[in-house]
Amino acid sequence: MRPLPPDVKGLSAKEAARRIKNATLEYAEYIGLEPDLDKDLLWLAQEGLMAALPDGWVLKSMKGLGDPVYYNKDLKKSMFEHPTDEKYRKMLKKLRKKEPQEMKIQRRLQTGQLTEEEQEKASASVLR
Repeated sequence: MRPLPPDVKGLSAKEAARRIKNATLEYAEYIGLEPDLDKDLLWLAQEGLMAALPDGWVLKSMKGLGDPVYYNKDLKKSMFEHPTDEKYRKMLKKLRKKEPQEMKIQRRLQTGQLTEEEQEKASASVLR
């Protein structure tokens, strides 16, 4: 389920910041970021978490469904995912394509996605 922005009204600045940070990290994972590896991209997660609903969309709680539903009366469309979430996933893909090769290798190494041969090549290039 998509995390919702926290309600921080009436909270101390410290508590509000803590809740926003936690929700941002949760949303980061929701759109495919790896918070430990993507610290430089957490701005994208915070922007996506706080994104306003596009015109015509409303957030509704529907009895029996539990999770909130996003509904657009004009389009006669409802969905469980915020209408802008896909936009932020696409932005992440574009940013990752521009990522330096070294960062891609490091990300794959830390997540155990490199083959043994790729690990050997990565080690050899570091030793040069």
